[in-house]
Amino acid sequence: MTPEFRLQTFAGPLTARHFTAPWGSTTTAGVVLTSLPPGSDGAVSVRLQSSCLFSEAFRTADCDCALQLCASIKLLGVEDGIVVYAYQEGRGAGLELKCRSIMLQQEKGLHTAAAYRELGLPTDLRDFEVEAAVLREFLQPSQDIRLLTNNPRKVEQLSAHGFTAVSRRPLVMKNPSVRDYLDEKQKVLGHLIDDVEDGDP
Repeated sequence: MTPEFRLQTFAGPLTARHFTAPWGSTTTAGVVLTSLPPGSDGAVSVRLQSSCLFSEAFRTADCDCALQLCASIKLLGVEDGIVVYAYQEGRGAGLELKCRSIMLQQEKGLHTAAAYRELGLPTDLRDFEVEAAVLREFLQPSQDIRLLTNNPRKVEQLSAHGFTAVSRRPLVMKNPSVRDYLDEKQKVLGHLIDDVEDGDP
């Protein structure tokens, strides 16, 4: 990872570092944002965010990715936390295949998982090995991690990569335009949609 630098965000100043994965076969890169004081060993809120160009840059209204990112960064302004932002468009499929998936959804009325299957892809290609390696630069394996996610698979993956005290902290956005998307995640992907947060900064 690069040496740390400071970013002025809507949540206040945060520490940032760029990473390029030397781990495993992946070529994932990204940025980690932290509000951790030096030597912190207490409970830490953690968000593993995969890039979503259309939501984050173009503010499309059919997913909650940008809202979840904003809510996670907002938390860093008030408590110890880490956001690991990885360039993994389309749950690791890449931008081109994500675009093809969206075309299939529109042409055939498919949900995301069905479109991925038609493309011959798993629903989610990520194993979060890179994100776990990044977290090991900041946290002890036994440290109390409160993972900001509705996806229980992320909790399972961090535990599989050696973190022994991972719990889930819900991150559901109250935005009516993504209700169908959240229903799909719940019914098809097994996400846990419960508590509601406001994702706007």
